[in-house]
Amino acid sequence: MVLQGPPVKNRIGTILYHLEQEPSNLIQLHPNAVLRLLKWLFHNCREDWYPSDEVEKVIMLLPKKKAFVPDLVSICDQLAKFGFAKSIELKAKIQKHFIED
Repeated sequence: MVLQGPPVKNRIGTILYHLEQEPSNLIQLHPNAVLRLLKWLFHNCREDWYPSDEVEKVIMLLPKKKAFVPDLVSICDQLAKFGFAKSIELKAKIQKHFIED
């Protein structure tokens, strides 16, 4: 429903918090859906939101599949547009750790 709804306002921090709190459930059971949700959130964000370290924590909880790299790099590019100072470091970390087939 979130993907089909209107542009997001004041919800990114809440969604990241809940994903981080329940990593064994949603992130591990449905990593593709979580990745799609993250990509949609950051590409359709209409709120004044300053990226925090929660973003990196949630991303690094995903299974380390090589197939996720293009979408994760795209998310890093969006984070850079939001002013996330660690976006370059996060991109390098993703490319280093997401190597599983």
